[in-house]
Parts: sequence; structure tokens; C-alpha cells
Amino acid sequence: MSAAEQAATHAEPWLFLDEVREIYGFSESSLRYWRKTRTGPTAYRVGRRLRYPQSEIESWMREQAARDPIARSTKNQPAKR
Repeated sequence: MSAAEQAATHAEPWLFLDEVREIYGFSESSLRYWRKTRTGPTAYRVGRRLRYPQSEIESWMREQAARDPIARSTKNQPAKR
């Protein structure tokens, strides 16, 4: 396998806006607002369309969960049986 083929197989997925909505459940208006205010996952314009590196979305989601005291609370964890 050539170096180019190896790089292609390990390439990170870049998602279009509609794919991000479908996979993660964010509304289009939220994604656009977060982009405008620079508070959401980083998006890049490729041609006329926005693309989101999947690792950026997941990293942003982890940061949001770490900042949210309710998400960190043990009260919201399912009871162990």
C-alpha cells in the first residue's frame, strides 16, 4: 500500500451540515448560530458548503460536557443494580 493510500484510509471524516444534524441531532439554526458566535465546533467552508471535521465535533462535545455541572453530577447517573 502506498503512502497516499495509507493516508486516505486514515483520513478523518469531514461531515456536511446535514450529516452533522443527522448524526448528532443538532438543529441547523444552532449550528449556524454557534458558527456565527464562534462558540460551537469549528467548521470550514469548502467551496460553497460547510464541512465539520468529525474529531472537532466530538472534541467540542466533550468540552461542553466537562463544563456542564449537571452532566458531571452523579445524580444523573443511572442507578447500579
